[in-house]
Amino acid sequence: PFACLFCVGEFFQAEGEGVVDALKEYKSGAKKAPIPTYFICGQEYGPKLDQGSTRQEMAPNITYLGSQGIEELHGLRVAFLSGAFPLHATGQMELMAANALAQKHSVQKPVDILLTAQWPS
Repeated sequence: PFACLFCVGEFFQAEGEGVVDALKEYKSGAKKAPIPTYFICGQEYGPKLDQGSTRQEMAPNITYLGSQGIEELHGLRVAFLSGAFPLHATGQMELMAANALAQKHSVQKPVDILLTAQWPS
């Protein structure tokens, strides 16, 4: 059995005509995620999701971790960076997010898992 699930990338169906809230049945309680599920986004952010935000519980057992950070989850120290950035990210937003994450890292408390929506370079 698994203690939790980490999802990275396009967690939500692309918005468009006829698309309903992908989490509607989970929010209403009709369905329940069987284990704690944590996700970060890739290029697409879902409905009612603030991409610059901190942790948000979307439904019971389904949590958006936020734009960047380091958290203790189920005995693991998990670093995460949401979004997709250009190959040679030079924009202020990209650099600020990466620098903020790096500043939270501590040699005394190493990271066990790094979650990114793309391969770090």
